[in-house]
Amino acid sequence: AIDLGTLESGTESNGSLDIEVGTNAANGVTITARSGSGGLTNTSDNSLQINDLVTDGVAESYTYASTAGTIDSTITGFATTGDLTSLEVNNNTTEHTIYTTNKPEQDDGTNADVAFTVAATSNAQTAAGNYQDTVTFTVTGNF
Repeated sequence: AIDLGTLESGTESNGSLDIEVGTNAANGVTITARSGSGGLTNTSDNSLQINDLVTDGVAESYTYASTAGTIDSTITGFATTGDLTSLEVNNNTTEHTIYTTNKPEQDDGTNADVAFTVAATSNAQTAAGNYQDTVTFTVTGNF
């Protein structure tokens, strides 16, 4: 779980999750993240969402980002991408690629391969309440 705490109008709140994978897939791995509801959704009224759409009358911000961690593969030519800049999330269908590699890598148990960050910014008109989203990660070996 990533807890963003109490949101304050106009101030970004964020939290992150470290992800470590290991694979023997010849062409590495791809990790994607998909929002379950297209934004942070009010738990009492699912028509209220924190995202950049104005469907509920208010545009806020809900983003994903990722940062590649320490390389833990010893294979020559190993490369990663895992630097997703703040990307607005406003649907539950897009698979956002947060990390890819081109060769096998070990699960060393200590160094995260990628840090996944969720951020939200509300505004003065965001309806009060508890908000949540379920993020689905898909890890695919590229054989």
